[in-house]
Amino acid sequence: MSKFRPSLSALRPIAPIGPAGNPGAIAASIPILNPAPLVGSGTAKREPSLLPPLGNPFQTVSLILCCIYLFIQFSFLHEILILKLNLVLYLPLFFGTLALISFIGSGGVVRSFSFTPVRMFVLFSLMLLLVTPFSAWPGGSLTVLSGFFRTQWILLFYTSGLIFSLTNLKWVLYSTVLAGFLNVITAFFFAKDGESRLELDAIVTIGNSNDLAAQLLMIIPLMWAVFALKQTPFLLRWLSVFLIPLSVYVCLRTGSRGALVAIATGYLITLIYSRGFRRVGIALSLPAVLVLLLAFTPEAVLDRLRTVVRDEDPLSEAAQSRMGRTELMKRALLLTLQHPLTGIGPGQFSTVDGFASRAIGERGFWMQAHNTFLQISSEAGVFTLGVLLATIVACYRAAAQIRKRAIRAANRDYEILSICVMSSLLVFSVAAFFLTLGYRFYYPYLVGLTAALHLAARRDLPESPTQTSRLRRAGPKGMMNASV
Repeated sequence: MSKFRPSLSALRPIAPIGPAGNPGAIAASIPILNPAPLVGSGTAKREPSLLPPLGNPFQTVSLILCCIYLFIQFSFLHEILILKLNLVLYLPLFFGTLALISFIGSGGVVRSFSFTPVRMFVLFSLMLLLVTPFSAWPGGSLTVLSGFFRTQWILLFYTSGLIFSLTNLKWVLYSTVLAGFLNVITAFFFAKDGESRLELDAIVTIGNSNDLAAQLLMIIPLMWAVFALKQTPFLLRWLSVFLIPLSVYVCLRTGSRGALVAIATGYLITLIYSRGFRRVGIALSLPAVLVLLLAFTPEAVLDRLRTVVRDEDPLSEAAQSRMGRTELMKRALLLTLQHPLTGIGPGQFSTVDGFASRAIGERGFWMQAHNTFLQISSEAGVFTLGVLLATIVACYRAAAQIRKRAIRAANRDYEILSICVMSSLLVFSVAAFFLTLGYRFYYPYLVGLTAALHLAARRDLPESPTQTSRLRRAGPKGMMNASV
């Protein structure tokens, strides 16, 4: 008996057969003959580990835990409860542990490491560990890095591994914006009395005026995204409308000159990348809102902000602050040149600089570098700084590419999201240039948010003009099938 092997060509229809006037209708109705194209990868097979099916109850629970942890971290709710109500609930530990278990159990590790900037930031983190044995005080550096990896760094994986659709991404934005709402409430009700600059009395971590401004400036573009995205819940949409000017006002009240420069940067970026009526609206409305907010800002704070563009009294607080920061940046640069490969150890700038100044009979500041990038270069070496900068650039380029794909596909939501992510990256980086935030959760969050945007776009957006043209010819139904 002869063996019979059916040819694959026999299973492939030569031409679709359908009723007259509608050729191919029967073939089109058979899924195996008409597989939906995978938009993101450009191949006919979807990678299940990267883009799992939606609606899984376990993944929904994982997403909720991630959002709760994000809200706790950004709002500093646990610190408010401790300092104001004397309640120690260990909220970050509890929800962070549950989110970590969910992240591992849902296959988040594979999704996180599929995005190149995530791998680059992991390399940056490993380099921090590698230079620790050469630290001026290894024990102190290990303490700093222990806090960084336990409570800050982990946000990189929660956002990049548990978020893989547009709906998931919106949930993350909602939780971040609600945390920003609590930041604004805290700024108005728990500010220190008798101070011209706004500082928080209830929160230790962002009690400093400049740190509070940097966090709000990073969240403001995300507030705009929540307002502009389709199908945003009504209350959240209009809450964002009121939060944006209030957050800008809080940033102005802090008297942070770096925040003022960051606001100008965010305005320019949004203006450059917006199109059509949105660009005209932004160009006219934001300066008007800023002028109105400045009218309600105390005169002492305005005098401090004016020193950005004019010389100040050398005996004023603003002048003393600028000279002190300039001196600290010079010393950080000097330590970078003296220890270019390994630095002086994570978290050791204030200690090394203080003792070095005392040894030569000068005044020791015993303060941080007040520049995130010089902080990294002086404490962990220039190569570690180079990896961090390369990660930021890679995230920006990834968001810019998603914007281009969204414009080709006429997808307004992804266009807005990509612009807002780029704006958050640049605005925060400008603010971080004047602050010491190298071991905080902001960059892990921003890299993870970009990774989440990238994964969601793989599900919903075509990667090439050819795919875009094919899906447009297929009409709305074809676009819908491509994103399933």
